[in-house]
Amino acid sequence: MKILTREKIEESAAVVGSNKIILVGLDLRGLGDMSELVLPGANFNESNVQGVDFSESQLKGATFDSAKMKGATFRKADLENARFYRAEMRDVDFEEAHLNEAYFGSTVLQAASFVGADLTKTNFHHADLRDADFTQAKMEGITLTGARYNDATRWPDGLFPLLTGALLDNR
Repeated sequence: MKILTREKIEESAAVVGSNKIILVGLDLRGLGDMSELVLPGANFNESNVQGVDFSESQLKGATFDSAKMKGATFRKADLENARFYRAEMRDVDFEEAHLNEAYFGSTVLQAASFVGADLTKTNFHHADLRDADFTQAKMEGITLTGARYNDATRWPDGLFPLLTGALLDNR
C-alpha cells in the first residue's frame, strides 16, 4: 500500500471533488502541516487528527463525527456547516475560526479555545464545554441546551449560560 500524503489527498480531490474525499478511520497524525488545505465537504469521520494543524483551511461542510482531535488547530479556518458529532476535541484551537451553523452535538470540547470565533447559529447540544474559552466569540443564535460548563469556562461579555439551557458542572 502506498503511503498517504497531503499531496495525494489534494490530487485526488482535484480529480473527484473534495466532497468525495473519504478519510474515514484513517490515522492522519503523520501527515504534517495541513494548514491552508482546501477540502470542503470531506469526510474525516472516526479519523485520528490529534495535533494536526488545519489553520486557515477551507473545510466548509466537512464531517468529523467520532474523530479523535485532541490538540488539533483550526485557527482562522472556514468550518461553516461542519459536523463534529461525538468527537474527542480536548484542547482544540478554533481561534478566529468561521463556524457558522457548525454542529458539536455530544462533543468533548474541554479546554478548547473559541476566542474571536464566529459561532453564529452553531449547535453545542449536550457538548462538554468545561474550561473552554469563548472570549470575544460571536454567538448569535447559538444552541447550548444540555451543554455542560464549569466556573472556568469563559464566555463573551453579557452571556449568562444558564439562561440558554446550559448546565453548570463543576465536577
